[in-house]
Amino acid sequence: MTVTAVFATEDYALGISDLRRTHMETGEHFDDAPKVCRAGDCLAGYSGHWAFGTRALEILKRELQPGSHLEKAAAIGQAYLDELWKHVPRDETDLTLFFAGRDEGGRMAIIDISTHTDYQAMKTEIPPGGIQWRYAFADYDPGPWLERQFKGAQDFPLPWVRRVAKKMIKQAAKLDKYVSKECRIVVLE
Repeated sequence: MTVTAVFATEDYALGISDLRRTHMETGEHFDDAPKVCRAGDCLAGYSGHWAFGTRALEILKRELQPGSHLEKAAAIGQAYLDELWKHVPRDETDLTLFFAGRDEGGRMAIIDISTHTDYQAMKTEIPPGGIQWRYAFADYDPGPWLERQFKGAQDFPLPWVRRVAKKMIKQAAKLDKYVSKECRIVVLE
């Protein structure tokens, strides 16, 4: 379990996750699982089942070539899930995959494929001059906290968004036993 989030403006995308993985049967946890990475010219991340998510990132890093667009990343993620479901029941997958990067039209966007939307790919486009984010969480929902941080903001410089993202992880770690204070950030410009 974790907090993973992807933020995107017209100019960049930032992915962040804490490092915790938890053995759900015993409650034992390890803070050694980065859940965001760069894959080709895209950013990828996951939340949910550690082994399934880690395997998805490995496949994306291997198969996405430089110059690959966002839709290609999402297609590889969907193909991975389709193959996984041949061996694991769909309702036991518990996974959210995130992708950010330039779409086929050259615009920055986010796509997520999640158990929460019955694994339907959801594309989030970025409004001119704006910022969008998508996230998944264990027990503590950081959404209201994020809304307060961004309320009234007119400009979204990368260093500021990076600080907000780090604070989000620290806030979640205080309130959610499934989230570690340590985090990994990946930036795509």
